[in-house]
Amino acid sequence: MGAGDPRGSDRGSGGRAGSATAPSGPPAEGPQLVGQLVWEGAVYGIAEALLLATLPVLAVWQAADALGWTDGAWGKIASEALAIVGALLVIAVHHLGYREFRGRGATKKLMGALVACGVQALAFLLTGNVLAPVVAHIVLHGQLILRGVEMPPASDTGSVTPSADRLRLIETESREEHLAASR
Repeated sequence: MGAGDPRGSDRGSGGRAGSATAPSGPPAEGPQLVGQLVWEGAVYGIAEALLLATLPVLAVWQAADALGWTDGAWGKIASEALAIVGALLVIAVHHLGYREFRGRGATKKLMGALVACGVQALAFLLTGNVLAPVVAHIVLHGQLILRGVEMPPASDTGSVTPSADRLRLIETESREEHLAASR
């Protein structure tokens, strides 16, 4: 068995996440920037890499292996493809949990996330090395932070508890709709 190989066999080493429409502003500076790079870049980047690009690949591969699907060459190829599909499903569900990845105009952003994280899952599958998706995800988050792009959940896309400004906007829109309907 190769160390770190998600499939448990000997095997050698054989974009951007659609952030163009994410809210952005000037990047943080000083201690705030350091805090963002440590927490959102490194800690959250590691967690997402493990949960989105590593764990699904490992789980699907181990299940396929336990079922004996990885015994032949075609079985291995099919199991690898299934492992990537499993990771893409988890990546999609995760990102669709954020409002900015749903609705009109969000398809490009969701596809960007699927490609960026999907490549990371593929890197883990091919290398068997967890550092491949972890380092890539830390770099991805870091470059978003340095460019001032707010990562999900972005504050201006709505939240469970709307801000006072958002509540006033909703109230105004509701009043205008009611007036238009009563005319």
